[in-house]
Amino acid sequence: MKRRMKMREARDAAGTVLAGVGAVFLIFGLVWWSFGIKTLVKFPGGFERKVYFEGKYTRFSMAHGIRKLPEHDVSRYSGEIRYKSDDRNYTKKEAVLVELIRVKERISAPGILFSLENRYMFDRLDARGIKSRLSTSGGRVVDRTGTVFPVFPVDTAKTSYEVFCSDTDSSFPVSFRGKLKRFGLDVYRFAGGFKGRPLVESTIRARRLPRWTTFGSLKAELTGAGVPVGEMVRSAYPRLTEKEKATLASFSDSRKIRLNYIADVSWEAIVEPVSGSVVEVVKNEIDVYVNPDASQLMPLLQILASRPDDPAIARYMSQVQQQEILEPKKLFKIEERWSNRSVKAMVKEARLRKIPILIIKKYVLYGSILFGAALLFTGFLIKREKRHHNSERVRAKHEP
Repeated sequence: MKRRMKMREARDAAGTVLAGVGAVFLIFGLVWWSFGIKTLVKFPGGFERKVYFEGKYTRFSMAHGIRKLPEHDVSRYSGEIRYKSDDRNYTKKEAVLVELIRVKERISAPGILFSLENRYMFDRLDARGIKSRLSTSGGRVVDRTGTVFPVFPVDTAKTSYEVFCSDTDSSFPVSFRGKLKRFGLDVYRFAGGFKGRPLVESTIRARRLPRWTTFGSLKAELTGAGVPVGEMVRSAYPRLTEKEKATLASFSDSRKIRLNYIADVSWEAIVEPVSGSVVEVVKNEIDVYVNPDASQLMPLLQILASRPDDPAIARYMSQVQQQEILEPKKLFKIEERWSNRSVKAMVKEARLRKIPILIIKKYVLYGSILFGAALLFTGFLIKREKRHHNSERVRAKHEP
């Protein structure tokens, strides 16, 4: 009898211990979820990667976009992108990543960025950009607040994100476009872009595009495109008013005309969702359009358009309309993508980064919760069995 009582007491003690240990594991899981994951799962220091890319440059027209090239001028090139963390400016919450872009071949192609340094400052947990003087492009401060890339958040969601374009100093949405595999790795595809945004001054300089031209250069290109402005002016001149003649006189060959540029961008990337690693930029395309400042040309065009009875103007004015002088015209297109060998290397890196994140975020967390819950439940059953046994003893004692 005493032996049985001792065994019951031992089982009761074991139940208490199991329940206590289970509670400890559950509390550990809660603390791990609240603090441990945030401490350990974040963008690392000492980060360094090299990516190779291939590019294609296609020129469609001459400097003002009016005279089309008889055959598109196509050039191919290659380059590399170096990513390196600026650990000196790291904090517990913030990371700074330096991106150095270099094109190897020095081809004659106005519009290509042969070298560029970007500095990204972002949250080490969700990878979103932070407003800071350390966030730069080509040496100038840019505001990438809330944008992603060159990394995505850990546990990348099937949703839309914002990516920053330094050519236009603006962000654009990229949306989830499905799941696929890259060299056996499960990845997400994101794509997006925009149309018709103006290039900023720093981009125009960096891409070696002329901001100003002369009326003489513009007139020569118009003539080459079948619109002899000089002949039209000479033909209409005798019948113009003095005010109109004065206006035409102001259009000397040396008169400066501003050139405006706008861009369309199309972008697509492949992301490993557990680590947020970008393993491939499938498409990085920019179409650039040029347009002489319409407000500066309007006085001349209005005078010509008001003389439809002039034979020369009647002959060529339809050409003016066909050339759409006041509309943006496609100047060139740049298409870039990461090379296949770089994609293989980035897939390998993403796999290595994915494993510890899974261990920290899932195996440790879920393991501690499930193990703790199992111990707590087992301890509860043992304690419940004791209470049931005691109630049976009391009932038997009082029965006649």
